[in-house]
Amino acid sequence: MSGPLPLIPTTVCGSHGLPSWLHLVREAAAADRLGPIDLQEAYEDAVRLAMQDQVEADVDVISDGEMRRVTFIRGFYDRLEGIRPLPIPRRLGAPNYDSHCPYEVVDRVTAPRGLGIVEEFRFARPRADRPMRVAVPGPLTLLIPLRRGGPMPRRTA
Repeated sequence: MSGPLPLIPTTVCGSHGLPSWLHLVREAAAADRLGPIDLQEAYEDAVRLAMQDQVEADVDVISDGEMRRVTFIRGFYDRLEGIRPLPIPRRLGAPNYDSHCPYEVVDRVTAPRGLGIVEEFRFARPRADRPMRVAVPGPLTLLIPLRRGGPMPRRTA
């Protein structure tokens, strides 16, 4: 794609649908049957397919499809320090912000290696022939599953 964007450019919102084989890759990774290079290769292939789908659909501003993410935010918690997972309150049905993967804050929350968003963009940008966007959750979205606990002071009314 070359030239200026249309007056109202098309873009995407939300994650691209995961290819069925990526679900199998995630299961194999959880069972420790894949090495880091195997997993990286699978995600890179999935990103290429998601981007190609958007190009074929003639989307003006594309994304990497959020292929490396487990839902919009869940995968970010693996990159945070200062939290610990709590028991999952819902195992059937679609997880929602109020019912999936709560975490207890046990120390100052940090992301020493970042959230992986920059790495997602660095892989995808050279493979795109048009503008790209990257979805970034805001602090409130990341805060929703966090519960006070540990040494963190409790707020008194």
